[in-house]
Amino acid sequence: MIIKVYTDDGIIWQRDQLVDQITRCVVSCQPMTFDTNTEGPDLNTVGLYDILETVIGNGDYSWDNISVNTANLFEENPLVNYNKTAPWIYLNFAQGLDLPAQQKDFSNIKHIGYFVSRCNWHRLKIASQLYKKHFNKTLLTFHYNADSDYHQANLELTQLMHYNNSDAVIDAAEFLKRAPIIVDEPEVYPIVHPRGYNLHPHYANFFVEIVSETYLQGNTFFPTEKLWRPIMMLTPFIVQGPQWYIQRLHKLGFRTFNQWWSEGHDEDPYNCHADAVCEIVNKITRYSLHDLEKIYNEMLPNLQHNRNLMLSLTKNQMLELLSV
Repeated sequence: MIIKVYTDDGIIWQRDQLVDQITRCVVSCQPMTFDTNTEGPDLNTVGLYDILETVIGNGDYSWDNISVNTANLFEENPLVNYNKTAPWIYLNFAQGLDLPAQQKDFSNIKHIGYFVSRCNWHRLKIASQLYKKHFNKTLLTFHYNADSDYHQANLELTQLMHYNNSDAVIDAAEFLKRAPIIVDEPEVYPIVHPRGYNLHPHYANFFVEIVSETYLQGNTFFPTEKLWRPIMMLTPFIVQGPQWYIQRLHKLGFRTFNQWWSEGHDEDPYNCHADAVCEIVNKITRYSLHDLEKIYNEMLPNLQHNRNLMLSLTKNQMLELLSV
């Protein structure tokens, strides 16, 4: 049986349905193939293997009957058979668009660009700090709407309280009173759609983009349109993602920005990244517009290299370069 696994960061959706399908396969000794829908979660973190161990228990069902289709090349469980593919879907779509980069206007430019459609606690913390400390220097969208069940389900206030002090929670609550903040057409899920790139005209208006990736927990590398968009637009970026995300970009041949700010948080657990991003933002927002233009011109050869590499990188090259 092919079993679709619908996930978000650290979460399996439709869990009861998944457990029912697994149980029926175990009872009938039927092989199972779990399909992650071309996405790349860490299935250990979302709890799939714990579910399997609970259902299978000490019975006669063989783990040899279990296979997984995933776009997370770093997924690993010695009991499971894998069919791994490169994290290709979002890159392939971006290559097909090949949008022209926007010329930046440094006479009247924002320091930071940050675009949030779906909330989580990391994005909420970063956005609330940008709003509180750097609003006039930030081009910010935050689509959270308190009247939406979808947005309520992704707010993650409990996690924000768990990983942060009370000041962060107070700042977030004050910020949410101002939401939604929208300067672009709202995005529609799934993001593999031209609307995921409807922001490209705004790239003339800010210096650096914060990239808050989708999958953060566990051992995963799944770059989405959130990364490919600034690369295509010749825009530097600050990554809030899973551990080793920047290191894996380097393995693919991309150049990042540790010459201009620290990227040491790439070695830290995922839950430390929002604080690190805020520290980088505090540094960048102290620069004058003249400083930003000077730094951008220093970066431009790397930005052009990244765009050219993004447009030419193949699926097989990704598999080879990220081989583990």
